[in-house]
Amino acid sequence: VNFNHSTNPNGNYVWVDKSGLTWDGVNITNAGSSAAIWAYTGANGIKVQNTRIENSYEAAIRLENIDGATVSNCVLTNNAQINSNRSGANGWPHALLGFNAKNVSIWGNTISRNHGEGVGPFRGCSGWYIGGNTVYDNFAVNIYIDTEIGWVTVENNRVYYTGYAVGSNANNRPAGIRVANEVSDFNPSGDDGIVDEITI
Repeated sequence: VNFNHSTNPNGNYVWVDKSGLTWDGVNITNAGSSAAIWAYTGANGIKVQNTRIENSYEAAIRLENIDGATVSNCVLTNNAQINSNRSGANGWPHALLGFNAKNVSIWGNTISRNHGEGVGPFRGCSGWYIGGNTVYDNFAVNIYIDTEIGWVTVENNRVYYTGYAVGSNANNRPAGIRVANEVSDFNPSGDDGIVDEITI
């Protein structure tokens, strides 16, 4: 599926709000809006597998307000075109991002050279397993565990940097795995928690 909208913040993408969908082997390129595949409230138990997603305007896959998801054997590359100049001026999303997404398994994927972080849960996520993936050369951070997270396991991933320029300075290497509380970093007076339990 070629949406031809990689520079369009209001462009076409796949919206999922029903449970039990399996997206298998249907590649997506040049999606617009916030994600190539956006699984939203009600899309419990979604599976995305054997799929290549590239050149999306923002994220490749966004999991939001759902319970149960598996992303496996996918290739996510060159997404987050919003930051394709790698300046960070307009912000940047993860290639694979979760908000309030619970019981998510991310395994066997190749996540590389995206213009945002590679993969990670954000606020309200819990029960994430990130294992057996190859994650490299993403902008800023390859695997990012950030802000108000329940438990997460990160294991047996190959995370590396090849020398690919990840910003205006070719020596600006991305972090491999980062655990942070970005919301509280920007608002130290807030009461946001960080990670309840992490296994790496």
